[in-house]
Amino acid sequence: MSEISIRPAKHEDSGLLFGLICEMSEYERLPMLLTEHQLSLDGFGEAPLFRAFLAFADAEPAGYALTHACYTDFEGRGLFLESLYVKEPFRGQGVADQLLSEVARVARDQECYGIILNILRWNSPALAFFKKAGAVELNDRTIYVIPRSVEPPPP
Repeated sequence: MSEISIRPAKHEDSGLLFGLICEMSEYERLPMLLTEHQLSLDGFGEAPLFRAFLAFADAEPAGYALTHACYTDFEGRGLFLESLYVKEPFRGQGVADQLLSEVARVARDQECYGIILNILRWNSPALAFFKKAGAVELNDRTIYVIPRSVEPPPP
């Protein structure tokens, strides 16, 4: 079994993180619209918009988790888990468990009410993993997005 280590991503890791995000984009069959430059600015600039954690198995990049703060008017501070991805050769070795454990530690340290995440309906391995970790499906809501291409309504 590999020795797994987790550490926060640094500016110098932008290329590695971007590569892992591209792999996840392919796995999830989602278009990759982000550039490495924008990722670097957004995550490692003056006011970072996210935190990322990198997983290594015997010093080889194995996966990542990407989080950002969120807030609800009823519960307060939360931590949004945008992505948790493990490269295929490292799946089933505890990498995802350790990444989620690190995210949970951050959520506890920041006194968040919980970790919020979205899972694609077809991704049965992810659904099983997060349910096993205690995630509860919120059946009373539907997720929407208003894309930037949509003009806002007039005031």
